[in-house]
Amino acid sequence: MPTYEFRCFDCPTIFKERRTFAQADEVAICPACQSERTRKVLNMPQVFSRGKSTAGQGQAGARMPHGLNCFCCPPRIKF
Repeated sequence: MPTYEFRCFDCPTIFKERRTFAQADEVAICPACQSERTRKVLNMPQVFSRGKSTAGQGQAGARMPHGLNCFCCPPRIKF
C-alpha cells in the first residue's frame, strides 16, 4: 500500500498516511490540529513489497534498492 505525504494549511504539520490508490485523493485529517484543510504533496508514492531482495545485484543493488528497471532511482551511466 502506498504512503502519501500531506500538508496542513491550518498549522505547519506535514504528515504521511498509508492509503490505497483509490483513497489517494480523499480528504486527510491533520493529526495535530484535526483540520480537514490538507492537501496531498505532489511526490511519488512510496510502495514497499515484502520479500523482495536486492541480494545478488552487487553495488547496483545498493544504489538502486528497487531493482534495475526502477524509474525513481538515478539512471546508471556506462562509459
